[in-house]
Amino acid sequence: MSFVCFNRIAITGTRSKVLGFREDARRRLSPALKEALGLPYVAFSLERLFRKNRLSAPEPNGIPFDAFQVGNHEWLAGHYFTSCRPLAEWHGYARAEYGVEVKNYEIYNLLIPLSRSYAELCFVDSEISLDSSEINSMYIARGRSYRWTLPEDRCDAHWQRAAKVNGVAQLEDAYEDDGVRSDAEEGMLAEAMAHWDKRVLRALRRRVPS
Repeated sequence: MSFVCFNRIAITGTRSKVLGFREDARRRLSPALKEALGLPYVAFSLERLFRKNRLSAPEPNGIPFDAFQVGNHEWLAGHYFTSCRPLAEWHGYARAEYGVEVKNYEIYNLLIPLSRSYAELCFVDSEISLDSSEINSMYIARGRSYRWTLPEDRCDAHWQRAAKVNGVAQLEDAYEDDGVRSDAEEGMLAEAMAHWDKRVLRALRRRVPS
């Protein structure tokens, strides 16, 4: 059974460490693929991160490959779309945020081994299943992970707010409205990520001052 998940991922730590991770995660594309797609790079290349840190791909599915080579041509592979927001200041630390949409992978399982290689950083992954609409959020650091699920009443509150903002009177109609859905999902993912803020801040302050 296949499934698709959209992930909002936050990487937080000192500016130098976050910049280092962001550079490691970015895979520059060949000139031909860059021209064809209008994209200069893959913003969050798990393929490059695992290779650079000499990590074995977890079983059973391995990692999603973002590109492959056929002869002299490079192609993007599979259902794997990434984006990156500008580096932001966060409580005296730096934070990089990524969007990752992928088919048949739960990204947090791949962040666990990566977090051992980037022990000075904290990872938070807010994930929405595009099939069930369930919102899960994971805090990951130094090879350990913790999960939290956004309660149903909080999900309902985000749908109601988004429906009101978009001028949709009936909640039944809101579920079929793309604008409402986009606003509701963004709000739910943001709340799920913020659930871990205090824990991230405590962990960073124990490791190194801001």
